[in-house]
Amino acid sequence: HLGRPEIFALVRTAKEMGLKKVVVTHAEFPSQSLTGDEQRALADAGAVIEHCFTTTYTAKAPWELAFDNIRKTGVSRTLVSTDL
Repeated sequence: HLGRPEIFALVRTAKEMGLKKVVVTHAEFPSQSLTGDEQRALADAGAVIEHCFTTTYTAKAPWELAFDNIRKTGVSRTLVSTDL
């Protein structure tokens, strides 16, 4: 798990290195709390955005926030996981 500053640095560096696969995990988790616009920007830079079931299930973020962020980022650039 990475903090907010590291997420942006890692995705930027991965793109510069020509890496094809980067996953940003726990997009809505409180310590990352990436906005929809930030998630879209990271996806535009080549990242796949992971939305974890446990974050919403345990009420750390509202379901509708995750749904809105998925819509904003696009389902083709989204990964949904249980994190179990």
